[in-house]
Amino acid sequence: MNTDRSHYPLWEYFCRYGLREHPILAQIRKDTALHPLSVMQIPPEQGQLLDFLMRLLQPQRVLEIGCFTGYSSTCMGLALGPSARLVTLEIGPSCAQQAQHYWRQANISERLEVRLGPALESLSQIPDQSFDFIFIDADKGHLMDYYEHALRCLVVGGVAAIDNVLWSGRVAQPEVQDPDTMSIRALNSLVVVDPRVDMVLLPVADGLTLVRKKG
Repeated sequence: MNTDRSHYPLWEYFCRYGLREHPILAQIRKDTALHPLSVMQIPPEQGQLLDFLMRLLQPQRVLEIGCFTGYSSTCMGLALGPSARLVTLEIGPSCAQQAQHYWRQANISERLEVRLGPALESLSQIPDQSFDFIFIDADKGHLMDYYEHALRCLVVGGVAAIDNVLWSGRVAQPEVQDPDTMSIRALNSLVVVDPRVDMVLLPVADGLTLVRKKG
């Protein structure tokens, strides 16, 4: 979840020396700040990490679970090679339309496809080992299901990135017992011992876990 850190001097320094943000991405952030669910927007440093991962890994087939207004898909789409393709799953038609508007502005529409509907229904129709990279940033109640689908859909050696794994610190507060927090705790407990993957939990933004599917 995104929070306002603009009043911190170190954040100002970081923005000056640590961020490169495409003008379209800056526009998405500005527009999304007016959305009633703007807290769901990933912050720019996480977007830049996704950009870097695309350029480093050079995936040809990317899946995003949870599009929102299109910041993360635009980050990845801008960094993908011309022959690569990204599929994003989104339940809200208005969010999907907004994302597509930004894709057109960024001239990346030909690389990106949105599939409307509940993510689990869309995932059930995706064949095994169909993607090289998967970004998971959807409702937390189905997080374990998304993770299992991601492992099924990834090629061997493919990477998945899971957002919000630190959940604004609530995962470390035992008194917090709401369903979303419990779901994230359950996933974190699984991933750290899951023999199917290599993993690293990065304290970036709201916490991002990267997993690499083993053979």
